[in-house]
Amino acid sequence: MEKSIIFKFFVIIIIIVFTILLAWSLFFSIININQRLLRKYVIQIANIDVDKCQALKTIDSHDGPRNEGQIFYEYDCSNYNFNLKTDNMKQTPFSENIKLLLYSWKETKMGTTYFYGYNFGASEGLPEIKNGYYYFVDNYAKRYKDLENINSDEKVLLRNSFNFEILIFDNDTNHLYYIKLDT
Repeated sequence: MEKSIIFKFFVIIIIIVFTILLAWSLFFSIININQRLLRKYVIQIANIDVDKCQALKTIDSHDGPRNEGQIFYEYDCSNYNFNLKTDNMKQTPFSENIKLLLYSWKETKMGTTYFYGYNFGASEGLPEIKNGYYYFVDNYAKRYKDLENINSDEKVLLRNSFNFEILIFDNDTNHLYYIKLDT
């Protein structure tokens, strides 16, 4: 009888350990999926291998059943020789809608202070980029097959939620930024 209890105890311990290891490996494989997708995306769009750049900041707050949150990656590519591919990218300055999404500012008019912008980039450390390129994707348009507006920011502020990603390269610092937002 005692041997049977000891055997059951060890079986339960083995199942618990196996379950913990499986959950742990699934968690880290999901994190690696985002980074692997980003590597492929950046090589395809800008011809930059982020593995050769130094990762300065990696923030991923996606969680929950609907996978809402923000991704913010910053890479220093100054020690890596590459030919930036800008065929599909737009040159800065950013459009007004992109500025509203990434930054915020305030103005005082006739004694009243007005705040503008959503600050999705600057809140994570995105500096003002004057000399660079960017590639914008409206994931809402992508999801609903609005093919004409996938790379347009014209409708992004008209919706109840923000679902976009933007790849930004700063020519002055050789820093690469990737921001993805799902609200």
